[in-house]
Amino acid sequence: MADKKKTRRWVIRAIVAFLVVMLLLTFFSNTIMNATIPKVVAEYSQWGNLSFTNSAKGYIQCDNKTQYKVPKGLEGRKIHKIDYDTYDYVVKGTPVITLSEIEDKTEYETLLDSYDELKKQMDYAARTPKDDNSTIFKDTVDQAQETVNKANATLNDAQQKDSKISEANSVINTKQTELTIVEAEIEANAQQVEDLNTLISSYDSQIADLQAQIEKLKSEPASTPTPAANEGGEGSEGEEGTEPTETTAPSNGNEQKIKELEDKIAEIESKKNEAEGNLSAASDRLASYSAKKTELSSAIADAQTVIAEQEMVPSVDEAKKQVTEANKQLDKAKKDLNNQNILDGIQAEKDTDSYTKQIKQLEDYEKKIAEYEKNMSIVTIEAPANGSLYDLSVAEGDVIHEGDVLFSVLPDADQMECSVEFNFETEKTQGFYTGMELTPDNSWVRSVRITSIKPDKNAPRTNRIVKCKVEGDYIFPGDEITVIAGKSNKNYENIVPSSAVITDNSGTFVYALVEKSTPLGTKYTVKKIMVDIEDTDGARTAIKGEKLDSKYQYVTRSEEPLKDGDRVRLQDYSKKE
Repeated sequence: MADKKKTRRWVIRAIVAFLVVMLLLTFFSNTIMNATIPKVVAEYSQWGNLSFTNSAKGYIQCDNKTQYKVPKGLEGRKIHKIDYDTYDYVVKGTPVITLSEIEDKTEYETLLDSYDELKKQMDYAARTPKDDNSTIFKDTVDQAQETVNKANATLNDAQQKDSKISEANSVINTKQTELTIVEAEIEANAQQVEDLNTLISSYDSQIADLQAQIEKLKSEPASTPTPAANEGGEGSEGEEGTEPTETTAPSNGNEQKIKELEDKIAEIESKKNEAEGNLSAASDRLASYSAKKTELSSAIADAQTVIAEQEMVPSVDEAKKQVTEANKQLDKAKKDLNNQNILDGIQAEKDTDSYTKQIKQLEDYEKKIAEYEKNMSIVTIEAPANGSLYDLSVAEGDVIHEGDVLFSVLPDADQMECSVEFNFETEKTQGFYTGMELTPDNSWVRSVRITSIKPDKNAPRTNRIVKCKVEGDYIFPGDEITVIAGKSNKNYENIVPSSAVITDNSGTFVYALVEKSTPLGTKYTVKKIMVDIEDTDGARTAIKGEKLDSKYQYVTRSEEPLKDGDRVRLQDYSKKE
Protein backbone atom coordinates (compact mmCIF):
# COMPACT_ATOMS: atom_id res chain seq x y z
CA MET A 1 0.00 0.00 0.00
CA ALA A 2 2.83 2.39 0.79
CA ASP A 3 4.53 1.53 -2.49
CA LYS A 4 1.41 2.45 -4.42
CA LYS A 5 1.28 5.87 -2.74
CA LYS A 6 4.92 6.51 -3.56
CA THR A 7 4.38 5.54 -7.19
CA ARG A 8 1.33 7.86 -7.44
CA ARG A 9 3.29 10.81 -6.01
CA TRP A 10 6.09 10.19 -8.46
CA VAL A 11 3.69 10.13 -11.41
CA ILE A 12 2.03 13.36 -10.24
CA ARG A 13 5.40 15.03 -9.86
CA ALA A 14 6.45 13.86 -13.32
CA ILE A 15 3.27 15.22 -14.86
CA VAL A 16 3.68 18.54 -13.08
CA ALA A 17 7.31 18.73 -14.18
CA PHE A 18 6.27 17.97 -17.79
CA LEU A 19 3.62 20.69 -17.75
CA VAL A 20 6.05 23.20 -16.29
CA VAL A 21 8.59 22.39 -19.02
CA MET A 22 5.91 22.71 -21.74
CA LEU A 23 4.76 26.05 -20.35
CA LEU A 24 8.32 27.33 -20.29
CA LEU A 25 8.95 26.14 -23.84
CA THR A 26 5.67 27.70 -25.07
CA PHE A 27 6.47 30.96 -23.32
CA PHE A 28 9.91 31.23 -24.86
CA SER A 29 8.56 30.14 -28.26
CA ASN A 30 5.91 32.92 -28.25
CA THR A 31 8.47 35.43 -27.03
CA ILE A 32 10.82 34.58 -29.92
CA MET A 33 7.94 34.60 -32.43
CA ASN A 34 6.63 37.94 -31.16
CA ALA A 35 10.07 39.43 -31.64
CA THR A 36 9.88 38.58 -35.40
CA ILE A 37 6.24 39.64 -36.00
CA PRO A 38 5.94 43.24 -37.40
CA LYS A 39 4.39 45.81 -35.13
CA VAL A 40 1.42 47.81 -36.39
CA VAL A 41 -0.71 50.70 -35.20
CA ALA A 42 -4.43 50.52 -35.93
CA GLU A 43 -7.50 52.68 -35.44
CA TYR A 44 -11.25 52.17 -35.75
CA SER A 45 -13.03 54.05 -38.57
CA GLN A 46 -15.16 56.97 -37.48
CA TRP A 47 -18.37 58.56 -38.61
CA GLY A 48 -17.93 62.30 -39.16
CA ASN A 49 -17.28 65.05 -41.69
CA LEU A 50 -14.40 66.36 -43.76
CA SER A 51 -13.84 70.07 -44.11
CA PHE A 52 -11.38 71.73 -46.49
CA THR A 53 -10.94 74.90 -48.53
CA ASN A 54 -11.22 75.04 -52.35
CA SER A 55 -8.39 77.19 -53.64
CA ALA A 56 -6.39 77.49 -56.86
CA LYS A 57 -3.66 79.61 -58.42
CA GLY A 58 -3.46 81.13 -61.86
CA TYR A 59 -1.70 83.76 -63.93
CA ILE A 60 -3.35 86.90 -65.28
CA GLN A 61 -3.54 87.37 -69.03
CA CYS A 62 -4.75 90.30 -71.10
CA ASP A 63 -7.56 89.26 -73.42
CA ASN A 64 -7.68 92.39 -75.57
CA LYS A 65 -4.00 92.88 -76.24
CA THR A 66 -2.98 93.40 -79.86
CA GLN A 67 -0.25 91.16 -81.22
CA TYR A 68 2.10 91.85 -84.11
CA LYS A 69 2.61 88.69 -86.13
CA VAL A 70 5.28 88.52 -88.85
CA PRO A 71 3.65 88.32 -92.30
CA LYS A 72 5.00 86.08 -95.04
CA GLY A 73 6.65 88.96 -96.90
CA LEU A 74 9.03 89.76 -94.02
CA GLU A 75 10.35 86.22 -93.72
CA GLY A 76 14.13 86.24 -93.11
CA ARG A 77 14.46 89.98 -92.47
CA LYS A 78 16.99 91.06 -89.85
CA ILE A 79 16.27 93.46 -86.98
CA HIS A 80 18.51 96.51 -87.12
CA LYS A 81 17.20 98.42 -84.10
CA ILE A 82 14.48 98.26 -81.43
CA ASP A 83 13.22 101.72 -80.58
CA TYR A 84 11.08 100.90 -77.52
CA ASP A 85 11.23 98.65 -74.49
CA THR A 86 8.66 96.62 -72.52
CA TYR A 87 5.92 98.79 -70.94
CA ASP A 88 6.89 101.83 -73.05
CA TYR A 89 3.79 103.62 -74.29
CA VAL A 90 3.40 103.61 -78.09
CA VAL A 91 0.91 105.20 -80.45
CA LYS A 92 -0.60 103.27 -83.34
CA GLY A 93 1.65 103.66 -86.38
CA THR A 94 4.74 104.49 -84.32
CA PRO A 95 7.85 102.61 -85.58
CA VAL A 96 8.76 100.06 -82.92
CA ILE A 97 11.36 98.02 -84.81
CA THR A 98 13.70 99.13 -87.60
CA LEU A 99 14.60 96.43 -90.15
CA SER A 100 17.86 96.07 -92.05
CA GLU A 101 17.74 96.46 -95.83
CA ILE A 102 17.44 93.31 -97.93
CA GLU A 103 20.91 92.38 -99.16
CA ASP A 104 20.12 89.32 -101.27
CA LYS A 105 17.64 90.21 -104.04
CA THR A 106 18.26 87.11 -106.12
CA GLU A 107 14.69 85.90 -105.76
CA TYR A 108 13.30 89.25 -106.88
CA GLU A 109 15.62 89.41 -109.92
CA THR A 110 14.71 85.84 -110.84
CA LEU A 111 11.02 86.77 -110.74
CA LEU A 112 11.61 89.71 -113.08
CA ASP A 113 13.58 87.55 -115.54
CA SER A 114 10.90 84.84 -115.52
CA TYR A 115 8.17 87.43 -116.05
CA ASP A 116 9.96 89.00 -119.06
CA GLU A 117 10.71 85.61 -120.61
CA LEU A 118 7.09 84.46 -120.32
CA LYS A 119 5.83 87.65 -121.98
CA LYS A 120 8.23 87.09 -124.90
CA GLN A 121 7.02 83.52 -125.36
CA MET A 122 3.39 84.63 -125.37
CA ASP A 123 4.18 87.36 -127.90
CA TYR A 124 5.97 84.91 -130.20
CA ALA A 125 3.05 82.47 -129.98
CA ALA A 126 0.53 85.22 -130.76
CA ARG A 127 2.41 86.28 -133.91
CA THR A 128 2.94 82.75 -135.25
CA PRO A 129 0.60 82.05 -138.26
CA LYS A 130 -1.94 79.25 -137.78
CA ASP A 131 -2.55 76.70 -140.58
CA ASP A 132 -6.22 76.10 -141.48
CA ASN A 133 -5.82 72.51 -142.61
CA SER A 134 -9.44 71.56 -142.00
CA THR A 135 -10.71 73.85 -144.77
CA ILE A 136 -8.45 72.15 -147.30
CA PHE A 137 -9.69 68.73 -146.27
CA LYS A 138 -13.30 69.89 -146.39
CA ASP A 139 -12.80 71.10 -149.96
CA THR A 140 -11.31 67.72 -150.84
CA VAL A 141 -14.35 65.95 -149.40
CA ASP A 142 -16.69 68.22 -151.32
CA GLN A 143 -14.80 67.56 -154.53
CA ALA A 144 -14.81 63.81 -153.93
CA GLN A 145 -18.51 63.91 -153.18
CA GLU A 146 -19.11 65.82 -156.38
CA THR A 147 -17.12 63.27 -158.34
CA VAL A 148 -19.18 60.46 -156.82
CA ASN A 149 -22.35 62.27 -157.70
CA LYS A 150 -21.23 62.74 -161.27
CA ALA A 151 -20.14 59.11 -161.56
CA ASN A 152 -23.45 57.93 -160.19
CA ALA A 153 -25.27 60.21 -162.57
CA THR A 154 -23.27 58.89 -165.48
CA LEU A 155 -23.96 55.30 -164.41
CA ASN A 156 -27.60 56.09 -164.07
CA ASP A 157 -27.62 57.62 -167.56
CA ALA A 158 -25.91 54.57 -168.94
CA GLN A 159 -28.37 52.19 -167.33
CA GLN A 160 -31.48 54.19 -168.17
CA LYS A 161 -30.46 55.98 -171.25
CA ASP A 162 -33.84 55.59 -172.94
CA SER A 163 -35.89 56.82 -170.03
CA LYS A 164 -33.38 59.49 -169.01
CA ILE A 165 -35.23 62.38 -170.53
CA SER A 166 -38.52 61.65 -168.75
CA GLU A 167 -36.77 60.86 -165.52
CA ALA A 168 -34.71 64.04 -165.87
CA ASN A 169 -37.86 66.11 -165.90
CA SER A 170 -39.09 64.25 -162.82
CA VAL A 171 -35.73 64.80 -161.17
CA ILE A 172 -35.88 68.50 -161.86
CA ASN A 173 -39.25 68.80 -160.14
CA THR A 174 -38.26 66.60 -157.21
CA LYS A 175 -34.83 68.14 -156.64
CA GLN A 176 -36.22 71.65 -156.88
CA THR A 177 -38.61 70.87 -154.01
CA GLU A 178 -35.78 69.39 -151.96
CA LEU A 179 -33.61 72.36 -152.80
CA THR A 180 -36.21 74.74 -151.41
CA ILE A 181 -36.27 72.79 -148.13
CA VAL A 182 -32.45 72.62 -147.98
CA GLU A 183 -32.16 76.37 -148.64
CA ALA A 184 -34.59 77.04 -145.81
CA GLU A 185 -32.48 74.83 -143.53
CA ILE A 186 -29.32 76.59 -144.69
CA GLU A 187 -30.86 79.98 -143.96
CA ALA A 188 -32.01 78.82 -140.50
CA ASN A 189 -28.63 77.29 -139.64
CA ALA A 190 -26.75 80.31 -140.99
CA GLN A 191 -28.86 82.57 -138.76
CA GLN A 192 -28.17 80.28 -135.79
CA VAL A 193 -24.42 80.41 -136.51
CA GLU A 194 -24.58 84.19 -136.67
CA ASP A 195 -26.58 84.38 -133.42
CA LEU A 196 -24.17 82.04 -131.65
CA ASN A 197 -21.17 84.04 -132.82
CA THR A 198 -22.83 87.19 -131.48
CA LEU A 199 -23.55 85.43 -128.16
CA ILE A 200 -19.95 84.19 -127.87
CA SER A 201 -18.67 87.70 -128.56
CA SER A 202 -20.97 88.95 -125.78
CA TYR A 203 -19.55 86.38 -123.39
CA ASP A 204 -16.00 87.39 -124.34
CA SER A 205 -16.89 91.03 -123.64
CA GLN A 206 -18.40 90.13 -120.24
CA ILE A 207 -15.31 88.09 -119.30
CA ALA A 208 -13.03 90.95 -120.30
CA ASP A 209 -15.04 93.40 -118.20
CA LEU A 210 -14.97 91.09 -115.15
CA GLN A 211 -11.23 90.52 -115.52
CA ALA A 212 -10.72 94.27 -115.67
CA GLN A 213 -12.71 94.61 -112.42
CA ILE A 214 -10.51 91.94 -110.80
CA GLU A 215 -7.35 93.76 -111.85
CA LYS A 216 -8.75 96.99 -110.46
CA LEU A 217 -9.58 95.35 -107.13
CA LYS A 218 -6.13 93.78 -106.93
CA SER A 219 -4.47 97.12 -107.61
CA GLU A 220 -6.27 98.88 -104.77
CA PRO A 221 -4.01 99.70 -101.76
CA ALA A 222 -3.97 97.27 -98.84
CA SER A 223 -5.95 98.08 -95.69
CA THR A 224 -4.39 98.00 -92.21
CA PRO A 225 -4.99 94.59 -90.50
CA THR A 226 -7.51 94.84 -87.70
CA PRO A 227 -7.28 92.62 -84.62
CA ALA A 228 -10.17 90.31 -84.01
CA ALA A 229 -11.27 88.96 -80.67
CA ASN A 230 -12.27 85.35 -80.14
CA GLU A 231 -15.79 84.59 -79.09
CA GLY A 232 -16.24 84.59 -75.34
CA GLY A 233 -16.52 81.36 -73.43
CA GLU A 234 -19.70 79.87 -71.98
CA GLY A 235 -21.70 82.43 -70.10
CA SER A 236 -19.55 85.41 -71.10
CA GLU A 237 -21.01 88.91 -70.85
CA GLY A 238 -20.32 91.19 -73.84
CA GLU A 239 -16.64 90.89 -74.69
CA GLU A 240 -15.73 89.39 -71.29
CA GLY A 241 -13.63 86.21 -71.56
CA THR A 242 -12.49 86.81 -75.12
CA GLU A 243 -9.23 85.27 -76.13
CA PRO A 244 -6.38 87.08 -77.90
CA THR A 245 -6.28 86.44 -81.60
CA GLU A 246 -3.53 86.65 -84.09
CA THR A 247 -3.61 89.30 -86.78
CA THR A 248 -3.47 88.18 -90.38
CA ALA A 249 -1.17 89.27 -93.18
CA PRO A 250 -1.87 92.69 -94.74
CA SER A 251 -4.78 92.57 -97.14
CA ASN A 252 -6.76 95.09 -99.18
CA GLY A 253 -10.05 93.41 -98.11
CA ASN A 254 -11.19 92.65 -101.69
CA GLU A 255 -10.51 88.89 -101.66
CA GLN A 256 -14.20 88.02 -101.35
CA LYS A 257 -15.17 90.36 -104.20
CA ILE A 258 -12.38 88.94 -106.36
CA LYS A 259 -13.55 85.42 -105.56
CA GLU A 260 -17.13 86.30 -106.56
CA LEU A 261 -15.93 87.85 -109.85
CA GLU A 262 -13.77 84.80 -110.60
CA ASP A 263 -16.78 82.53 -109.94
CA LYS A 264 -18.84 84.68 -112.33
CA ILE A 265 -16.13 84.37 -115.01
CA ALA A 266 -16.16 80.57 -114.55
CA GLU A 267 -19.97 80.58 -114.96
CA ILE A 268 -19.79 82.70 -118.15
CA GLU A 269 -16.97 80.55 -119.56
CA SER A 270 -19.14 77.48 -118.99
CA LYS A 271 -21.96 79.13 -120.94
CA LYS A 272 -19.47 80.16 -123.63
CA ASN A 273 -18.25 76.57 -123.98
CA GLU A 274 -21.84 75.40 -124.35
CA ALA A 275 -22.45 78.08 -127.03
CA GLU A 276 -19.26 77.06 -128.87
CA GLY A 277 -20.48 73.43 -128.86
CA ASN A 278 -23.81 74.53 -130.29
CA LEU A 279 -21.95 76.66 -132.87
CA SER A 280 -19.88 73.66 -133.98
CA ALA A 281 -23.01 71.54 -134.38
CA ALA A 282 -24.80 74.30 -136.31
CA SER A 283 -21.74 74.79 -138.54
CA ASP A 284 -21.62 71.06 -139.29
CA ARG A 285 -25.32 71.08 -140.18
CA LEU A 286 -24.80 74.15 -142.35
CA ALA A 287 -21.92 72.46 -144.18
CA SER A 288 -23.98 69.32 -144.66
CA TYR A 289 -26.95 71.23 -146.06
CA SER A 290 -24.63 73.27 -148.27
CA ALA A 291 -23.18 70.09 -149.73
CA LYS A 292 -26.71 68.82 -150.21
CA LYS A 293 -27.65 72.03 -152.00
CA THR A 294 -24.67 71.62 -154.33
CA GLU A 295 -25.76 68.08 -155.01
CA LEU A 296 -29.32 69.11 -155.75
CA SER A 297 -28.25 72.00 -157.98
CA SER A 298 -25.89 69.73 -159.85
CA ALA A 299 -28.62 67.14 -160.25
CA ILE A 300 -31.01 69.71 -161.64
CA ALA A 301 -28.35 71.00 -164.05
CA ASP A 302 -27.56 67.47 -165.09
CA ALA A 303 -31.19 66.73 -165.67
CA GLN A 304 -31.58 69.82 -167.85
CA THR A 305 -28.74 68.79 -170.11
CA VAL A 306 -29.37 65.04 -170.00
CA ILE A 307 -31.01 64.89 -173.39
CA ALA A 308 -28.08 66.55 -175.18
CA GLU A 309 -25.56 64.43 -173.33
CA GLN A 310 -27.17 61.04 -173.86
CA GLU A 311 -25.11 60.33 -176.92
CA MET A 312 -21.96 61.04 -174.94
CA VAL A 313 -22.89 58.72 -172.07
CA PRO A 314 -20.29 55.90 -171.64
CA SER A 315 -21.06 52.22 -171.34
CA VAL A 316 -22.53 50.76 -168.15
CA ASP A 317 -19.30 48.92 -167.28
CA GLU A 318 -17.18 52.04 -167.64
CA ALA A 319 -19.65 54.09 -165.59
CA LYS A 320 -19.55 51.49 -162.80
CA LYS A 321 -15.75 51.68 -162.67
CA GLN A 322 -15.93 55.45 -162.36
CA VAL A 323 -18.46 55.17 -159.47
CA THR A 324 -16.28 52.67 -157.59
CA GLU A 325 -13.17 54.82 -157.90
CA ALA A 326 -15.08 57.98 -156.94
CA ASN A 327 -16.42 56.32 -153.76
CA LYS A 328 -12.92 55.19 -152.78
CA GLN A 329 -11.67 58.73 -153.10
CA LEU A 330 -14.64 60.07 -151.14
CA ASP A 331 -14.07 57.61 -148.26
CA LYS A 332 -10.42 58.54 -148.14
CA ALA A 333 -11.21 62.25 -148.17
CA LYS A 334 -13.77 61.89 -145.34
CA LYS A 335 -11.34 59.84 -143.25
CA ASP A 336 -8.61 62.41 -143.77
CA LEU A 337 -11.02 65.22 -142.81
CA ASN A 338 -12.14 63.40 -139.66
CA ASN A 339 -8.56 62.77 -138.59
CA GLN A 340 -7.63 66.37 -139.22
CA ASN A 341 -10.63 67.63 -137.24
CA ILE A 342 -9.53 65.46 -134.29
CA LEU A 343 -5.97 66.79 -134.52
CA ASP A 344 -7.21 70.37 -134.85
CA GLY A 345 -9.49 69.92 -131.82
CA ILE A 346 -6.69 68.48 -129.71
CA GLN A 347 -4.33 71.25 -130.77
CA ALA A 348 -6.96 73.91 -130.06
CA GLU A 349 -7.50 72.52 -126.56
CA LYS A 350 -3.75 72.42 -125.98
CA ASP A 351 -3.39 76.00 -127.17
CA THR A 352 -6.25 77.12 -124.94
CA ASP A 353 -4.86 75.30 -121.92
CA SER A 354 -1.39 76.65 -122.56
CA TYR A 355 -2.63 80.20 -122.96
CA THR A 356 -4.77 79.97 -119.81
CA LYS A 357 -1.82 78.66 -117.83
CA GLN A 358 0.44 81.37 -119.19
CA ILE A 359 -2.06 84.08 -118.27
CA LYS A 360 -2.38 82.63 -114.77
CA GLN A 361 1.39 82.35 -114.43
CA LEU A 362 1.81 85.90 -115.68
CA GLU A 363 -0.67 87.14 -113.07
CA ASP A 364 1.15 85.17 -110.37
CA TYR A 365 4.44 86.75 -111.38
CA GLU A 366 2.90 90.21 -111.30
CA LYS A 367 1.42 89.60 -107.87
CA LYS A 368 4.65 88.21 -106.45
CA ILE A 369 6.71 91.05 -107.91
CA ALA A 370 4.30 93.63 -106.48
CA GLU A 371 4.38 91.95 -103.06
CA TYR A 372 8.16 91.69 -103.14
CA GLU A 373 8.53 95.35 -104.05
CA LYS A 374 6.08 96.30 -101.31
CA ASN A 375 7.95 94.21 -98.74
CA MET A 376 11.31 95.65 -99.84
CA SER A 377 9.93 99.11 -99.16
CA ILE A 378 9.09 98.17 -95.55
CA VAL A 379 11.89 99.38 -93.28
CA THR A 380 10.00 99.62 -89.97
CA ILE A 381 7.48 97.58 -88.02
CA GLU A 382 4.85 99.85 -86.56
CA ALA A 383 2.70 99.56 -83.46
CA PRO A 384 -0.69 98.06 -84.43
CA ALA A 385 -2.53 99.93 -81.66
CA ASN A 386 -2.19 102.49 -78.87
CA GLY A 387 -0.91 101.16 -75.58
CA SER A 388 2.03 99.73 -73.65
CA LEU A 389 4.58 97.53 -75.37
CA TYR A 390 4.56 93.98 -73.99
CA ASP A 391 5.94 90.50 -74.72
CA LEU A 392 8.87 91.85 -76.78
CA SER A 393 10.46 88.59 -77.91
CA VAL A 394 13.33 89.71 -80.18
CA ALA A 395 16.60 91.58 -79.98
CA GLU A 396 18.76 93.57 -82.38
CA GLY A 397 20.38 91.31 -84.94
CA ASP A 398 17.68 88.61 -84.74
CA VAL A 399 16.22 87.19 -87.95
CA ILE A 400 12.41 87.13 -87.97
CA HIS A 401 10.25 84.40 -89.45
CA GLU A 402 6.70 84.19 -90.75
CA GLY A 403 4.17 83.65 -87.96
CA ASP A 404 6.46 84.85 -85.14
CA VAL A 405 4.78 87.15 -82.59
CA LEU A 406 7.35 89.90 -82.09
CA PHE A 407 5.45 91.88 -79.46
CA SER A 408 2.05 92.79 -78.10
CA VAL A 409 0.44 96.11 -77.24
CA LEU A 410 -1.55 96.33 -74.02
CA PRO A 411 -4.44 98.82 -73.94
CA ASP A 412 -4.66 101.51 -71.29
CA ALA A 413 -5.30 100.27 -67.74
CA ASP A 414 -8.92 101.47 -67.73
CA GLN A 415 -9.58 99.61 -71.01
CA MET A 416 -7.63 96.43 -70.28
CA GLU A 417 -9.72 93.26 -70.14
CA CYS A 418 -7.96 90.62 -68.04
CA SER A 419 -8.75 87.02 -67.25
CA VAL A 420 -7.20 84.09 -65.45
CA GLU A 421 -7.72 80.35 -65.73
CA PHE A 422 -7.83 78.15 -62.61
CA ASN A 423 -7.64 74.36 -62.55
CA PHE A 424 -10.09 72.80 -60.05
CA GLU A 425 -11.01 69.19 -59.42
CA THR A 426 -14.37 68.39 -61.00
CA GLU A 427 -16.07 67.52 -57.71
CA LYS A 428 -15.06 70.86 -56.21
CA THR A 429 -16.77 72.79 -58.99
CA GLN A 430 -20.24 71.27 -58.45
CA GLY A 431 -21.54 74.51 -56.96
CA PHE A 432 -19.80 76.81 -59.43
CA TYR A 433 -21.79 78.85 -61.95
CA THR A 434 -21.17 81.60 -64.48
CA GLY A 435 -21.10 84.99 -62.78
CA MET A 436 -20.08 83.55 -59.41
CA GLU A 437 -17.56 85.62 -57.41
CA LEU A 438 -14.41 83.90 -56.15
CA THR A 439 -12.42 85.41 -53.26
CA PRO A 440 -8.90 86.58 -54.18
CA ASP A 441 -6.13 86.68 -51.57
CA ASN A 442 -4.35 89.50 -53.42
CA SER A 443 -5.13 92.97 -52.13
CA TRP A 444 -4.74 94.63 -55.51
CA VAL A 445 -7.51 92.47 -57.05
CA ARG A 446 -11.01 93.88 -56.64
CA SER A 447 -13.06 91.03 -58.11
CA VAL A 448 -12.73 87.62 -59.74
CA ARG A 449 -15.90 86.53 -61.55
CA ILE A 450 -16.41 83.21 -63.35
CA THR A 451 -17.06 83.55 -67.10
CA SER A 452 -16.79 79.93 -68.22
CA ILE A 453 -16.33 76.38 -66.90
CA LYS A 454 -15.11 73.65 -69.21
CA PRO A 455 -13.28 70.29 -68.97
CA ASP A 456 -9.50 70.33 -68.83
CA LYS A 457 -8.34 68.96 -72.19
CA ASN A 458 -5.53 67.07 -70.42
CA ALA A 459 -7.88 65.52 -67.80
CA PRO A 460 -11.48 66.06 -68.94
CA ARG A 461 -13.02 63.67 -66.41
CA THR A 462 -11.25 64.77 -63.23
CA ASN A 463 -10.54 68.47 -63.74
CA ARG A 464 -12.27 71.65 -64.89
CA ILE A 465 -10.77 74.86 -66.25
CA VAL A 466 -12.55 77.77 -64.59
CA LYS A 467 -12.00 80.99 -66.51
CA CYS A 468 -12.61 84.24 -64.67
CA LYS A 469 -12.70 87.93 -65.44
CA VAL A 470 -10.30 89.84 -63.19
CA GLU A 471 -10.66 93.47 -62.15
CA GLY A 472 -8.34 95.50 -59.99
CA ASP A 473 -5.84 98.32 -59.72
CA TYR A 474 -2.47 98.11 -61.45
CA ILE A 475 -3.05 94.65 -62.87
CA PHE A 476 -0.27 93.32 -65.07
CA PRO A 477 -0.33 90.22 -67.27
CA GLY A 478 1.74 87.42 -65.79
CA ASP A 479 0.89 88.24 -62.16
CA GLU A 480 -0.02 85.19 -60.07
CA ILE A 481 -3.21 85.27 -58.04
CA THR A 482 -4.84 82.79 -55.67
CA VAL A 483 -8.60 82.46 -55.22
CA ILE A 484 -10.71 80.73 -52.62
CA ALA A 485 -14.00 79.23 -53.77
CA GLY A 486 -15.40 78.47 -50.32
CA LYS A 487 -15.28 75.49 -47.96
CA SER A 488 -16.61 71.97 -48.38
CA ASN A 489 -18.20 70.15 -45.40
CA LYS A 490 -19.80 66.70 -45.76
CA ASN A 491 -20.54 63.73 -43.46
CA TYR A 492 -19.17 60.24 -44.18
CA GLU A 493 -19.71 56.84 -42.52
CA ASN A 494 -16.12 55.59 -42.57
CA ILE A 495 -13.28 58.05 -42.03
CA VAL A 496 -9.76 56.77 -41.39
CA PRO A 497 -6.32 58.37 -41.27
CA SER A 498 -5.04 58.83 -44.83
CA SER A 499 -2.01 56.66 -43.96
CA ALA A 500 -4.37 53.66 -43.72
CA VAL A 501 -5.33 53.91 -47.40
CA ILE A 502 -2.94 52.20 -49.84
CA THR A 503 -3.03 52.31 -53.66
CA ASP A 504 -1.04 50.02 -55.94
CA ASN A 505 -1.52 48.21 -59.26
CA SER A 506 -4.34 46.12 -57.78
CA GLY A 507 -6.35 49.18 -56.73
CA THR A 508 -7.08 51.01 -53.48
CA PHE A 509 -7.35 49.04 -50.22
CA VAL A 510 -6.93 49.02 -46.43
CA TYR A 511 -5.66 46.35 -44.02
CA ALA A 512 -8.25 45.39 -41.37
CA LEU A 513 -7.01 43.94 -38.07
CA VAL A 514 -8.62 40.55 -37.36
CA GLU A 515 -8.54 39.43 -33.67
CA LYS A 516 -8.62 35.81 -32.48
CA SER A 517 -8.47 34.70 -28.81
CA THR A 518 -6.05 31.82 -27.94
CA PRO A 519 -4.99 30.22 -24.61
CA LEU A 520 -1.78 32.22 -24.89
CA GLY A 521 -3.47 35.56 -25.65
CA THR A 522 -4.96 37.48 -28.55
CA LYS A 523 -3.65 36.67 -32.04
CA TYR A 524 -3.77 39.42 -34.73
CA THR A 525 -3.74 38.99 -38.52
CA VAL A 526 -4.43 41.48 -41.33
CA LYS A 527 -7.14 41.22 -43.96
CA LYS A 528 -6.94 43.14 -47.28
CA ILE A 529 -10.19 44.97 -48.09
CA MET A 530 -10.67 46.80 -51.41
CA VAL A 531 -12.22 50.27 -51.01
CA ASP A 532 -13.16 53.41 -52.94
CA ILE A 533 -12.11 56.90 -51.81
CA GLU A 534 -15.07 59.23 -51.33
CA ASP A 535 -13.15 62.34 -50.30
CA THR A 536 -10.08 63.50 -48.40
CA ASP A 537 -8.81 66.58 -46.65
CA GLY A 538 -5.22 65.36 -46.77
CA ALA A 539 -4.91 64.05 -43.21
CA ARG A 540 -8.09 61.98 -43.19
CA THR A 541 -9.88 60.05 -45.93
CA ALA A 542 -13.47 58.89 -46.31
CA ILE A 543 -13.69 55.37 -47.74
CA LYS A 544 -16.45 52.95 -48.73
CA GLY A 545 -16.47 49.22 -49.46
CA GLU A 546 -18.75 46.20 -49.12
CA LYS A 547 -16.48 44.37 -46.63
CA LEU A 548 -15.89 47.27 -44.25
CA ASP A 549 -17.14 46.62 -40.70
CA SER A 550 -17.28 48.67 -37.51
CA LYS A 551 -15.67 45.77 -35.57
CA TYR A 552 -12.42 46.19 -37.46
CA GLN A 553 -9.48 48.40 -36.64
CA TYR A 554 -7.52 49.52 -39.71
CA VAL A 555 -3.72 49.53 -39.88
CA THR A 556 -2.34 53.06 -40.06
CA ARG A 557 1.34 52.27 -39.51
CA SER A 558 3.52 49.18 -39.89
CA GLU A 559 7.17 48.37 -39.32
CA GLU A 560 7.28 46.31 -42.51
CA PRO A 561 5.27 46.01 -45.75
CA LEU A 562 2.25 43.76 -45.24
CA LYS A 563 0.30 41.31 -47.34
CA ASP A 564 -3.09 39.69 -46.94
CA GLY A 565 -3.14 37.17 -44.04
CA ASP A 566 0.11 38.30 -42.37
CA ARG A 567 0.28 37.91 -38.58
CA VAL A 568 1.05 41.19 -36.82
CA ARG A 569 1.57 42.52 -33.33
CA LEU A 570 -0.61 45.44 -32.26
CA GLN A 571 1.52 48.19 -30.82
CA ASP A 572 0.77 51.66 -29.57
CA TYR A 573 3.67 53.79 -30.82
CA SER A 574 2.55 56.62 -28.57
CA LYS A 575 3.67 54.61 -25.49
CA LYS A 576 7.24 53.71 -24.61
CA GLU A 577 7.98 50.03 -24.31
